[in-house]
Amino acid sequence: MLWKVKKDTFWRHILDEMYHAALNLSIRIIEPLLLLLLHILREHYGYLCNILQLRRDKHVGALRERDVRLAILLQASLMKLDDALMLFHDF
Repeated sequence: MLWKVKKDTFWRHILDEMYHAALNLSIRIIEPLLLLLLHILREHYGYLCNILQLRRDKHVGALRERDVRLAILLQASLMKLDDALMLFHDF
């Protein structure tokens, strides 16, 4: 036998990486949703457009479908990762 793997340490490392991935996805999901919220606020309350200056130049005008698709895709990815976490956690 050339090397030995400590199973507990290995599983802990895998779970740690998966939790970090879930956190990163959660943080990444917030940006398109925040931009959509700002767009809605701009439509209803035009004077609030200067509250946050997040990519304002790209989001003047119509609602971006790309942001909607991106948010849906990221949320689906997060749900799949959450399912995988539950499977790994049970073993």
